[in-house]
Amino acid sequence: MNIRQKSLTLVVAMALLHGCTAGAPQYAESPYTPPVATATAQGDAVKDAQRRATPLEKGQVDVTGVWRGKSSAECGMLIPDETRCGAVNDITLTLLQQAAKVSGFYKCGYGNMDCRNGNDTGKVALGTMGIDLLQMRVMMPDGSDCIFNGRPKGNAIEGSYLCLQGGGLIERGIWQAGRNY
Repeated sequence: MNIRQKSLTLVVAMALLHGCTAGAPQYAESPYTPPVATATAQGDAVKDAQRRATPLEKGQVDVTGVWRGKSSAECGMLIPDETRCGAVNDITLTLLQQAAKVSGFYKCGYGNMDCRNGNDTGKVALGTMGIDLLQMRVMMPDGSDCIFNGRPKGNAIEGSYLCLQGGGLIERGIWQAGRNY
């Protein structure tokens, strides 16, 4: 393969990678809400409770619960950390769904390797459940974040993930989990 073919291959790979991350969820907004007058606060509380009680869309899956499974890191030329090639970790996602919004927590445990950078916990900073696609951005203690996409079917979810740090790809792989309760 000559230098021109290698350059073209790299450009195509980067374009595909950019396309995969371009539609990724954005960071969550600040949870701080400034204090307001009592009457307004009571009215807002009622509206907030009604919004949270919004039923699921017709056909939408409810992912609320505790999901346990595994993640498996891919190997490839665009992954900077070769030592994570084939890394398997036990994962637990505790999810709470309100309408299309999904929040919750992530836990990682030893599979055949330690969790990446010792990140054994995380927070679902932004999650959405469409009709059949779950998308979550999990913020890790070291400042990195992982984007999990999956398709729930009954009490199982399978999908893919990618982890970013400083805007660059640091790990990519697949994951699967089953609803524990």
